[in-house]
Amino acid sequence: MRYELCVTLCVNWVQLDAPRHYYLHTAKSLELLAKNAGLELFDVAYDSSYFQFEGSELYAKDISLKDSNALDSSHLTRSRYKEYRKLARQLNAQGRGDQAIFYFRKAPAR
Repeated sequence: MRYELCVTLCVNWVQLDAPRHYYLHTAKSLELLAKNAGLELFDVAYDSSYFQFEGSELYAKDISLKDSNALDSSHLTRSRYKEYRKLARQLNAQGRGDQAIFYFRKAPAR
């Protein structure tokens, strides 16, 4: 997976979610792990949303997501919300979203 948002907002990237994520896998790293476990990666569906931008914007403004008003969208204009949704759809379509669903199955016998 390519983490497009990290290129511009790396230190404030909401999906980094430290310290829960010790390692951020790529599609290739998951494919290699699956192969070692006798599985095959047969599909990837990128499903990022506007939240990757909204949350990162909040972090950049030093606003915690635990703040009771953080996600009330009062800080996000309607046009900005639409822009973020459009950008998330574009990145997903290009396989560059910042989160994805990975589908595995048992590898065929060889």
